[in-house]
Parts: sequence; C-alpha cells; structure tokens
Amino acid sequence: MHGEGARTASQGGAFDTGSTSGGKSGAFTAPSKAGSCAFVCTFHPDMKKTLTVR
Repeated sequence: MHGEGARTASQGGAFDTGSTSGGKSGAFTAPSKAGSCAFVCTFHPDMKKTLTVR
C-alpha cells in the first residue's frame, strides 16, 4: 500500500487535506475553535486519529 497516497477528512467536514501522492505531504488549516475532531484516511479507513485544538 505504500506509495498509493492518502486523503484525510474529518467527520462533519471540518477539514479535508485532499489527495496526496505517496511520499508527499499535505496541509490544511486546523479549526480555530478549541475541541477534538475525529478524522480518518479515506483510502485506508482503519487509519483513524483525533485532532485536538487547544
């Protein structure tokens, strides 16, 4: 699966990095409101994390 790329999106659409090619990076603007936001890799749904804004 390495080299396939990724797309990371939050539930509710707070952010979406768009697609990135394998070995590349992406960027997004984090939500300005404090709190936690679950996100997942669209292509690899077992890859789940939580972004915490303080």
